[in-house]
Amino acid sequence: MSVIEVLDKPSAGQVPFGKPALVEVPEEFWTDDWCNGLRSRTYLGDLCHHVEGGTCVQPAPCNQGMNHPPCIPFDPARAKITVLNGRLGDYL
Repeated sequence: MSVIEVLDKPSAGQVPFGKPALVEVPEEFWTDDWCNGLRSRTYLGDLCHHVEGGTCVQPAPCNQGMNHPPCIPFDPARAKITVLNGRLGDYL
């Protein structure tokens, strides 16, 4: 895995949209998942703008039919973004 940069809690203006990345989003404090031991979720996908103007990660297609899963919105001010070199397909 070739890493370009690691952004820990960046502002929305620092997010390199269109780049492949690993996005680590911490779980909300005292939610059911947090109480069961889940502290964060990590997603592999391309960084993009969400429909409502927010930030999201677009996961890779699940199969050869190229059905894209829905975007996963996240708050960049709470996330750790590891920007990867190349294309998303290089990491599948």
